Amino acid sequence: AAVDNTKKDEHHHEFALMTAAHILMRLTQEGKTIEEIARYDFDNNMELVTVWTDYMIAVNWMYKDSNNGSRRWIATYNGKKWIDKYYEIRNR
Repeated sequence: AAVDNTKKDEHHHEFALMTAAHILMRLTQEGKTIEEIARYDFDNNMELVTVWTDYMIAVNWMYKDSNNGSRRWIATYNGKKWIDKYYEIRNR
């Protein structure tokens, strides 16, 4: 009998998106730095956090606001929708 990995793949995909949404939320809503998130949330895994950060910039979920030297991360409309989805999944 063939092994059905659909559930496993779904879970992996959901976990990946939860990771992205978590990083997005910490950067844009809590004002954390990439370094802080890597250190406190992902066992110093800078690569994981920077890869997701680059991805979220590429898909237009967030951008860095350089106005008035603020250097803050801002979630776009799509980014905010992902944060909402993150809360939905987390609170199931």
